[in-house]
Amino acid sequence: DKALATLRRLGATVASDLPMMDSGELQITLDKNWKGKPSDLGVLKEVRNLTWLRVINRPLSEAELSTIAELPQVTEVDLFGAGVTVEAAQKLAAAIPQAAVDRRNGAFLGVGGSPGLNTCLISEVREGSAAAAAGIHEGDEIITFDGQPVHNFEEFTILVSNKTGGDQIDLQVRRENEVLKKKVTLGEWQSDLPVTFHGNSRMPGMQIPLPQIQVPQIMPQTVPQPAVPQPAVPQQSVPPQSVPQQNPPAQNLPAVK
Repeated sequence: DKALATLRRLGATVASDLPMMDSGELQITLDKNWKGKPSDLGVLKEVRNLTWLRVINRPLSEAELSTIAELPQVTEVDLFGAGVTVEAAQKLAAAIPQAAVDRRNGAFLGVGGSPGLNTCLISEVREGSAAAAAGIHEGDEIITFDGQPVHNFEEFTILVSNKTGGDQIDLQVRRENEVLKKKVTLGEWQSDLPVTFHGNSRMPGMQIPLPQIQVPQIMPQTVPQPAVPQPAVPQQSVPPQSVPQQNPPAQNLPAVK
C-alpha cells in the first residue's frame, strides 16, 4: 500500500492483529522518530482501515490536530506527551465522536487497576517501572496523591496523566493494616508500552471526561381532569306512615257501691 509505505518512510510504526482489534484493523504510532511535516499527516486519510492512532512524546501542531479531526475511520486516539491541552483534546473528541480520545502529559507510573470501584486498588505493577522502583505492590490501595485524597482508579489515572516524565509525586499507600509513604519519580511513556484497546484496563489511563451538560429533569405534571357533572338523583319523599292508635285494653274496674 502506497500510503503505508509513505508513513513508514517518514518514521511511523504500523501494527496489525493486536488484541481486541478485528482482523485487518491497523494501529499507527507517531513518536520521536516521525520526520513528517504537518501536511504529511494527510496521508492518514488514505488508510481506510486505520482504527487506532497513537502519538507518543511527539508534539502536535494545531494544523496536525485539525488533520486528525478529519479521520472518520479511527475509533481510538492516544495523545501521550503530544503537548495537547485538555481543551484542545476535548475539541478533538467533539470533532470525532466515534473515537475514544485519551490525552496525557506523558508520565508513566506503571500500574494497572480496576475501574468502577470505590477505591483505588492496584492490581498490576509493571516490572522495571517507576512504581516498581518505589516499592508499590499488587494489592496496595492508593490513599492520597500529593496530599490529595484518591477515591478510585479513574481519579488516580487523571492525576498521573497530568504529570510529565521526571516529575516526583508523593503517594500514601495502604497495605493491609499499615499506611506507607512513597516518593515516586515518574517515568516517560514509551511507544512500545502495551495499552489495551477500546478503553479496557490501562496502565494507567482513561478517556477524557468531557464537560457534562446538566439537563434538567422534567417531571411529569398531573393535569387536572375536568369535573364530570353527575346527574342529579331526585330525592324521593317518603310519605309518613300512619301508625294506628291502639286503644288500651279495657280494665275491669271494681264497681263502686
